[in-house]
Amino acid sequence: MIMGSLRSRIVFFFTVLLMIVQLVAFFLINKTSLEIAKSQNIAELNTGKRIFEQLLSDNRRRLIDTAALLSADFGFRKAVATHDSSTVESVLTNHGRRIRADMMMLASLDNEIVADTLHPGAPLKKTPLAHLIRVAEQNGEASAFIMLDDHAYQVVVVPVLAPDPIAWVAMGFVVDDRLARQLRDLTNLQVSFIHQRIDNQWAILASTQAPTLHSALLSQAQQLNPTKIALAEPIVLGDYATLFSVLQQEEPLVYTVLQRSFKEAVQPFQQLRLTLFELGLASLLLSVLGGFLLAKKLTDPLKLLADVVDKIHKGDFSQSSELHEAQKSQYATSIASTQEVETLRLAYIEILRLAHEDVLTGLPNRALFNDRLQQMVELAKRTHAPFSVMMSDLNRFKFINDTLGHHAGDEVIRIVGKRLKNALRDSDTVARLGGDEFAMLLATGDQVHVKTVAQGIQKQIMQIMEIDGHELDVSCSIGIAIYPQHGQDAETLLRHADAAMYQAKRAKKSPVIYEPNKDDYQELQLMLLHALPVAVSDNQLVLYYQPQVSVATLKTLAVDTSIRWQHPSRGLIEASEFMPFAESAGLMPLITRWLIQTAIRQCSLWLKQGLTLKVCLTISAQDLLDPTLPILLTETLRQQGVSASLIKLAIDENALSKSPQEALTALNSLYELGVGLVMHHFGRGYFSLEQLKHLPLSELKIDRVFINNLLNDPNDNALIGFMVALGQRLGFKVSGDAVNCDAVFNGLKALGCDQVQGDWISEPLSADALTVWLSANSRQSSAMLDESAGDAGEDGLLTGSL
Repeated sequence: MIMGSLRSRIVFFFTVLLMIVQLVAFFLINKTSLEIAKSQNIAELNTGKRIFEQLLSDNRRRLIDTAALLSADFGFRKAVATHDSSTVESVLTNHGRRIRADMMMLASLDNEIVADTLHPGAPLKKTPLAHLIRVAEQNGEASAFIMLDDHAYQVVVVPVLAPDPIAWVAMGFVVDDRLARQLRDLTNLQVSFIHQRIDNQWAILASTQAPTLHSALLSQAQQLNPTKIALAEPIVLGDYATLFSVLQQEEPLVYTVLQRSFKEAVQPFQQLRLTLFELGLASLLLSVLGGFLLAKKLTDPLKLLADVVDKIHKGDFSQSSELHEAQKSQYATSIASTQEVETLRLAYIEILRLAHEDVLTGLPNRALFNDRLQQMVELAKRTHAPFSVMMSDLNRFKFINDTLGHHAGDEVIRIVGKRLKNALRDSDTVARLGGDEFAMLLATGDQVHVKTVAQGIQKQIMQIMEIDGHELDVSCSIGIAIYPQHGQDAETLLRHADAAMYQAKRAKKSPVIYEPNKDDYQELQLMLLHALPVAVSDNQLVLYYQPQVSVATLKTLAVDTSIRWQHPSRGLIEASEFMPFAESAGLMPLITRWLIQTAIRQCSLWLKQGLTLKVCLTISAQDLLDPTLPILLTETLRQQGVSASLIKLAIDENALSKSPQEALTALNSLYELGVGLVMHHFGRGYFSLEQLKHLPLSELKIDRVFINNLLNDPNDNALIGFMVALGQRLGFKVSGDAVNCDAVFNGLKALGCDQVQGDWISEPLSADALTVWLSANSRQSSAMLDESAGDAGEDGLLTGSL
């Protein structure tokens, strides 16, 4: 069936291809023939116009010559001079008959008709040729078209001299169907004569066209501009190319209309079209027949091979006897052999393995896990038996990868895969979905049992691993979704288990069973993340400033910045709710650029107000390694007129430990700009103290986890004292974060800490509120210092409150 379909497609393809080529050729030839016919029509019309103009010129010349000969005849002049009317009429008639003139007329010098062959014996009256006679008086002769008895005549007028003019003789040809037919015979064109009547309406004088076309001619003539001598281009009127030409622009207005049929023009090409159609039909039939034979020759051996491949697809990987028969065919031998099919069989087995197995761990991959999960859902719908889906993600795996390299990371993944498989029953499924993410399928829906299994998995994972001489403790976050209460289809269960895993990561506890209300929080985070780029461009982000004061003088030395999001509908959002997502989504460069520009601009405004404050900006590891950061800082400082010494950059301790050499290079570049460099969260990470002496830092900021326990844990007290002594010995200022009461302040002061900040000093403030606070705090600090001796207790610590 497949081969038959392929054969049909081959035949169909060649047939359609040939048809397209033929249609394109026919279209081009037809278009070209029409263009040629159009060009021929225009050429014929222009030629006919020239022939007609020549004919009129010949008629005019003939009339003038005859009239001149008549006026020179002595007998005729004598008859005119003696007023011999009968002789004059006889001579006019004879001369007119000789040249086949349609009218002969003699007019006196008083413009009265003496003799007229159109109206013989009529009483004397004024001649209608007065205007021609006036022209002849000036030029010796005159010619024009005139209307007499509703007919147009081509008339010439010459004087009768004796030797002065004694009369005027006129003769002319009528413009009638005979003239039109004569011109049609000469030019092979349809000829019509039209004129404009006194009422400005147009009428047919003579025509070789059928009466049915007269109205179209007159309608088109009504649109003509009588001031034009001629129309330069033909127009299309029905089935005819039509050329209007002015015979006489003065009254009466007369046009000649030349027409040629398009049908006549394209008639010579009709035979060509018919021949092309016959050739196309014949070639199409031959193409169908040839395409069928060619397709059959190609598809027969393919069918033989397809039968063998189909058996392989169905799981029959043995050599097929049909293949041996097929190889006897002269076609099949060129396509397949036993060795090739065996290679195909082995390749198909390997493809099946790779399609369902993770290469690194040997565990099922995402595709096989989804398939088994779908089967489990279908089974549970029939048996109503609950089951569980667990999602697991390693903690700090990126740190291991960045620090020890991808080889170590791969080894960790392999070990974790083995431990997960050992922790589960054979009836359960564990799969690696990608990266450091694993999924497990348990044939139980009991929450207590599932949690027990998850905790056992965590214990297995947390056992020390030795990788390349390093002992690593690895932990994981586990999220659980149970069928049917957390979802009744595979996609929902996976999504909810994944959401529970992220809940476990945020809460820093594991395992976590899915809770819908916490999933809503994750959706809120995603919504905020989507709106964050718009928030930056629409100036929805605001900067808050927390004072950092000297422990000795309580003088405000600097301000530490923190970002808030003034959301249009959700109000003020803390940075902790959106910054982690912004960093993972790659939005930090955008936010950091806004932070630097906004903070330095505010520093410039304070300088103009007489306030000299250092501003501390927190940047990420990604920002630190960005080569454009020094350029951005330099350009912004220059634009705002702020000294680099007023800017401090705070870098997380872990950011320096991931890529020490690159971080050191970046810090040196920033140090050369003149900005201060601060290591915050000091003591919390895995930073090497050996590296600390090489860093161009100006300040260490002790992490709040130590300061929060300062009053309760002697060990934390000792550690803070050690960090203060270490930092000061290395030439760094040491500051404490999150000071929340006067006892903590006094404890840090006793340990020699240089600077502090926290809500006990002041909560983060807007720029305007900070200005007010600085003014009030300056007076209060002076008063407190004066009273500090009296306020000290037995331990000599300051007990006043800011």
